[in-house]
Order: sequence, then structure tokens, then C-alpha cells
Amino acid sequence: MRKRSPEKRILKSLLDISNFTNFVENPGLILSLLIEKCVLLTEAEWGVIISYDSALSLDDIQVTKVLSDKKKSEMSSLLDKKIKTLVDARGYNAVLTEDLWMKDDTKKIFKGSLGKGVRDILLCPIEKKGRFLDIAIAVNKKSKADFKKIDQKNFSIMCREAAIVVENINLFKEKLNTERMAAIGQTIAGISHYVKNILQGISTGSYLINIGIKEKEISTVKEAWEVVSKNTDRISDLVMDMLYYSREKKPKMQDCEPKALIEDVAQLIRPKAEKKNIKLNVSVKNLPSYICANEKGIHRSILNLLSNAADACDKKNSLINLKAVFAQETGLIKISISDNGKGMSKEDLKRIFQPFYTKAKREGTGLGLAITKKVVEEHNGSIKVDSELGKGTTFEISLPC
Repeated sequence: MRKRSPEKRILKSLLDISNFTNFVENPGLILSLLIEKCVLLTEAEWGVIISYDSALSLDDIQVTKVLSDKKKSEMSSLLDKKIKTLVDARGYNAVLTEDLWMKDDTKKIFKGSLGKGVRDILLCPIEKKGRFLDIAIAVNKKSKADFKKIDQKNFSIMCREAAIVVENINLFKEKLNTERMAAIGQTIAGISHYVKNILQGISTGSYLINIGIKEKEISTVKEAWEVVSKNTDRISDLVMDMLYYSREKKPKMQDCEPKALIEDVAQLIRPKAEKKNIKLNVSVKNLPSYICANEKGIHRSILNLLSNAADACDKKNSLINLKAVFAQETGLIKISISDNGKGMSKEDLKRIFQPFYTKAKREGTGLGLAITKKVVEEHNGSIKVDSELGKGTTFEISLPC
């Protein structure tokens, strides 16, 4: 096998380092891979990389040769002491210059901290935002000769590339944290708006109860208590929805009858449909006798979609169609809920599965569609929606059997 030219070897090593961003959640692995690449490129016997946090506290150490925990701890302590002494003596600006680390006097300081048999070393800082936070060290050329200038040059190039990768990883983490904080802010805003409305309802109900008690009007007390009771139920629903939406554990799957499940949901929604003079059509065809699913989750998801459809229908000749069919060619159960109600705009369609997103007054928690999507995806299924403003909406759930 032909040996790669020095130029191709350095390019290959740089490419490998650039891919270290894939290990963003494992900084120790990144350091380990980096020093291994440096050792291979410079043909060193072994190497070590020592890492610091922004307060110059020792964060991690990775060594390419096998050492006992005791030996590794001793080496870490000695190197840490030498590095901090150098920083105190020279200051950050001097420490960040590669020239300092190439000097024989600097190398001499560190050789004694690396154990016996150290003939020659390469040193280079890995800079992060104007501060050195890592020091990479390659120890002893395998050929028994001293390291050459080209070795130091390649070693420095590798460390500069590593600094860019580390910086990109830090930027990615900052962006991720910003997005998480923004999501938390949106959630809090949604919860605050909803809870404020609930508290207003409880406050109003409590006020009316007090009046009823003072004036000995039992009918007023009963009516006011219904208001309070309704709003405490809404608080309970919100808490349960948030717990369900945020849970990470897998749902409990069991055999259930899809035909019976869908017909039961239809029966539950009929009173609401009849009250609003909505015609409800139910069609169930060729469904398997049993499927493995989280029955409670699927039941809740279909009921939520039907309830939303009923809420959207506010005109004469309102209609909701609930259809379920088994598609033999794909092995999927397709459940569709369509209505001829208000429909949705294109902007609303893009955001309807976001928690707490709404453009209308609602009785629900604002998590219904987000939970429905989560339930469907937990079953390795999919949900899609088609809607036209003023004409109606269709949701279609596809579930594997």
C-alpha cells in the first residue's frame, strides 16, 4: 500500500478534525481524538492534551498511552502547576503566541512533568476566544530523532484547526441554549395567558359565592361554584397535558380493537355535534381485529381532532366525516377527520402543532394538537393536515399495524 504524501496526510487529518463537531455532546472524546490525530501526523510515540475552563481551572486531561489513574493524576497535577506558573509569569498575551511554546526553555519546563524517557516534545496552545484553554503535547519522535520544523508546523496547523472546531462547537451550544430559552419563554407566555384566564374565572366565581353567602342566595352560590369547579378542572387538564407532552418515556403498548376504539370516540362526540346541529358521519372499513397501540393515547388524539372539528363548525349544514380504513398495500390504518367549518390560513397551518399556539379563544389547554402529533409519532405514524380558509379542514393520521 502506497504511503500518502505529507500534504495528503495533513489534509486528511484536517478533514477528520473538522468532523469532530459530530461529537458536540462529548468534549472528552473530541480531545482524545484530537491528540490521537496529532500523534499520528507527527509520528510521535504518544501525546497528551490538557484542558481548562474559562476560569483557568483544570477541566480534563487525555493521554494516548495507557497510564494508571495514579500516574495520570500525578502528570495532570504537574502539568497544571507548570502551565499556571507560566501564565502568571508571562501573562495571557505571551502565552497565546506559538513562539513561546517552541522555545527550548519552555520545552525544558514541561519535559520533567511527563515522566522518564522524554527526549523531545512539541507544544502548542489551542486558543478559544483570545484565551488559551487547551495545551496539546506530542512526545518523542518514533524514529528516535528530534522533531523537525515541519512537525512543529503541522502540529500548529492541527491545533489551529482544532481551535476553530472547538469554537464552532461552543457557538452551536450557545445557539442551542438560546433556542431552548426562547422555547421556554414561549411556553411560559402561553401558560401565563391561559392561567391568567383561569384565575380570572376562579376569582369571579369566588366573588359571586361570597355575595350569595352574604345574601343567602343558594342559587347564586350554586351557579358561582360551577364556574369555580370548571376552572379548577381546566387547571388540572393543563397540568396533565404538560406532563404528558414533556414525558420522555415510551408509552405502554397493548392489543386493542381499532374499530371499537373509533366507534367509542364517535359516541363521545355525538352529544356535542347534535347540540350544534352538526351531522356526524362515521365510516369504518376493513380494519384489522387487533393492533398493538397505546389505546388511551390514540383515543385521546382522535377525540381531540373531532372536538376541534366541532368547534370549527358554526354554520348551517355543518358536517364532520370520520373515516378509518386499512390500506392493504401499505399496511397502514388511515384515520381522517374532515369538516366544512372555518378552515385555517396558510400561516396557521405552519404553526398549529406548536404548543400554546392559537389565534382564537379556546376552552382547551393549547396543547391538544401538540400532544396528538407526539402520540402519533410515538407509534411511528404520521399526521398531516389540509385546510382552506372558509371551506374546512381535514386531518389524516397514518398508523402502522
